[in-house]
Amino acid sequence: SHYWEITEECVYTFNIPGNIFTTFNPFAILVTVANVILNGGGLTINGNAGEGSSGILVQNTSNVFITDFTIQEKEAGIVYDNVQYNSSQVVYNQVDDVTVDQNTYGIFLKDSENITVINSTMTSNTNSGLYSINTSESRIVDNYGENNRIGINLSDSKQNIIDSNIIEGSSVTGIQVQNIEDGVIENNIMRFGMGEGLSGIEGTNISILDNNASYNAGNGISLTQVANGNLSENILLRNENAGLNLNGISGLNISDNTIRSNLGHGISLQNSDSNNISRNTAEDNSLSGILLSNSDLNNLSENSVRENKGNGISLVDSNQNNLTNNDISSNEGNGIDLTRAIQNIILNNQVYLNQGSGIVLRISSTGNTLDSNVITNNEEYGLLISRSPDNTIRMNLISANQFNFKVEGETDADYYQNAQGNTVDTKSLFYLVNQSNATINESDNAGTVYCINCTNFSARDLNLTGNAY
Repeated sequence: SHYWEITEECVYTFNIPGNIFTTFNPFAILVTVANVILNGGGLTINGNAGEGSSGILVQNTSNVFITDFTIQEKEAGIVYDNVQYNSSQVVYNQVDDVTVDQNTYGIFLKDSENITVINSTMTSNTNSGLYSINTSESRIVDNYGENNRIGINLSDSKQNIIDSNIIEGSSVTGIQVQNIEDGVIENNIMRFGMGEGLSGIEGTNISILDNNASYNAGNGISLTQVANGNLSENILLRNENAGLNLNGISGLNISDNTIRSNLGHGISLQNSDSNNISRNTAEDNSLSGILLSNSDLNNLSENSVRENKGNGISLVDSNQNNLTNNDISSNEGNGIDLTRAIQNIILNNQVYLNQGSGIVLRISSTGNTLDSNVITNNEEYGLLISRSPDNTIRMNLISANQFNFKVEGETDADYYQNAQGNTVDTKSLFYLVNQSNATINESDNAGTVYCINCTNFSARDLNLTGNAY
């Protein structure tokens, strides 16, 4: 016979001479009955039967367990199509210890539920090692995938878990998820791919935890149009684009990730609002450690941003974000750089030893509050404000920079700032606006003095050093 059709519940063990079964039938094994165990005993199924062919087709049934097969040269190695789970049965829906090699799809799950794929190997499949669509409450655990176009590919699915898989050498994406809800992706390794390590497009309530996405030719992790969830404790190293690339996301907790030595930004947020970014390490990336572009209402706190080849933290066209208690040092650009960024709060940050300036506000970055930051030992300016009026600058400690403080502009309005309680090299920074009859003497311990649109102003016996003017 060129195929088996399983119509009775039973344990089926296959014993084929030579342990190879070659068939050009649309399927080698068809299962349409519940409570079945297929034990291949190491059987290899092959034979290119063209479009629509499968090695094992499980269809319109429930509770089917498959183990110990190798399946090659089919459109889909193993297919579960409309397979449900009946808790009263003794057999689980499970694919265990199979190898799917050189198929279009290694394993294909469709319109099914409660399926576990475990301890299996998926190699050189031209679309996906595992593809799952409209499948819920399933687990993909402890599998190995190599040289597939996409290692693991989930679409339109709910409440699935992808855990402890190793995916290497994918030509497009290691793990790809699209339009998923309440999913968990954890403890996976995605490396040496030609594209993204992990790609997520459209989803809600996703947890991405403890993964390692490294040495990929694209981004380590890339998410687009994802709302709510956790992205925590991942390791993203030496990817050829960004470590973490996020576009159109909201409501994510992005915390405790290690993002190092990527050739793009460490963390890049575009068009992304209302996220919490905390306790991440972004080091030695080729562009900024953290970039926000067209992104509002995000909280950045307690991040370590060091030794990046661009700026430490960059905000471009991004408004009403909070930057609090971050450690930003030894970057080749500026520590914190704002461009056209409005009403952001920069509070209690340590900004030091950057090769550019400590904090820069440029090109209409207005209405920002800089409060209680320590800005020291930067190679250019401690704080530079350029063509950006109406910021509040208070209680900052600025010291040991080449130039501690500078405001510059093209119009008088560019110089209007509210600056109070700041120090430069332990001396007071005086920033007077629209004042009359003011006098600053030696006893005022002034380190920097600005007097904007003042009348009848006098300064006597001052020793002002470390200033740009």
